Amino acid sequence: MLIKKLEKHFDVLTAPHLKAAARDKTNTFKKMDELEFRDSIRAHAHYVKQPFLEDNNFAGSKEHQQKCYEMAVKLFAS
Repeated sequence: MLIKKLEKHFDVLTAPHLKAAARDKTNTFKKMDELEFRDSIRAHAHYVKQPFLEDNNFAGSKEHQQKCYEMAVKLFAS
């Protein structure tokens, strides 16, 4: 149930991201359609939150933050 609520919040990000990507003149946004964006944001959110749900010491660490950043760049940047 919580996951479904979170996914609805992620969906709010879809249109603004795709509009920003369409306006992008720096070629820094990865070209993706709505479905790919939704899958990517959900994958990234899962990677961010999973260590917290597992009460893992990795959660929130500098290494976790760096890995989350690197994953976001791979998923959303060209």
